[in-house]
Amino acid sequence: MEDNKIKTYGVELVLMGVVAFFAIISLTIITYKIFIKERVKNSEEYSTATYFVVNSQTLKDHLLSPMQSMSFDDLMVSERETHGICEITFHLTLKNKLTETLKVGMVKIADFWVVYEAVLSPKMPSEYYLVSTYQKILGLLERLDFQDHKTAMLYFELIKKETRNPNLLDYLNARVNAIAGNSTHSDQLLRDLGDRIKYSKLAVLLERGMVFYDSEDYKKAIEHFEAIKKEYDDYKDKTKKQTGKSIFAGLPKDPFIATFAHDNVLAESYKMLSESYRKSGRFDKGLEYAELAIEQANKISSKVTRSAAMLVKAYSLFDLNRYKEADEAFKDVINDVGNPNLTQKSWAWYHRAIIASAFRRHEDALDYYETAVSLDPFNHTFRKGIIEYLIERNYVGDLEVALGFS
Repeated sequence: MEDNKIKTYGVELVLMGVVAFFAIISLTIITYKIFIKERVKNSEEYSTATYFVVNSQTLKDHLLSPMQSMSFDDLMVSERETHGICEITFHLTLKNKLTETLKVGMVKIADFWVVYEAVLSPKMPSEYYLVSTYQKILGLLERLDFQDHKTAMLYFELIKKETRNPNLLDYLNARVNAIAGNSTHSDQLLRDLGDRIKYSKLAVLLERGMVFYDSEDYKKAIEHFEAIKKEYDDYKDKTKKQTGKSIFAGLPKDPFIATFAHDNVLAESYKMLSESYRKSGRFDKGLEYAELAIEQANKISSKVTRSAAMLVKAYSLFDLNRYKEADEAFKDVINDVGNPNLTQKSWAWYHRAIIASAFRRHEDALDYYETAVSLDPFNHTFRKGIIEYLIERNYVGDLEVALGFS
């Protein structure tokens, strides 16, 4: 009799649990549709849409956990999960009738899911205004890196409508014009900007130097990079310390913004001075400033600037015919575990191959050439180098191997 009571009680508990489970799901769906869905759907700003997704704990815990996917009239949620990591994709139809895709990355820590990334992806260039101003700035700079002037100009036109900071606009406009080849207009914008601002003057001087460097006017580039050191010393002098806001004031704290801090600008200017002097044939000065760039990069823990400066140092030693020192410097570039730049490492292998060949270390030379080609197989300079080396060496089978590389 007691056993039957226990069984009956157990069944009742299970039924109550099932009812409670479906009640929670139903309540969650209703809550989502009434409170969250409409607010996300009507959001026009990236940060707002992200906020409601990130702060919707019930979304993952109660709605997605028991189901693989669920769709509403104008919004679909799907989940792909592997080893405690998942990506939720929201197809949002906003009140302006544009369709957006919001991807939210989540990682499972113990029994909790934590949002680690939320990205809004516009499908068409005409929809870029749905992204935050800061995201547009990063997008513009990314397009400049890819030499995509047309898309960068589109970003800039959208940014112009959203920011009231004329100094920031002139800075971005100058960069867009520089990449488009309008170096004169770019320099004029930066010159006028430099006259108006105080705190960010070093960053503007760096950009002006870059305009002349890209135009291969190394003399003027050097003048601007050298001026940064004087401005830096003036700023560090407490009696002359300049005040005022950065042209990037108001933007989120980010590594991009950090690159315009004075210590970072100084490191970058040293690196560009080493590049400029080397391109001018002043290899001794190139080496001097490469050493200063490495020293300053170490002070600010900038791996990117340090890695680039290490390569310029090696190039300068190579150009000075100090081959044994250059070989060690190129080896340092290759062994730099903090540098993921395979292009830099491939050039280091290539120059080590040239040095090994000059010292008639033929096996090493061939290994180094092959490593350079394997790291950058479409670099015609590397292939040309190994072919010429094999033809000149002319061991048995070298011509066949050279033909293969051709």
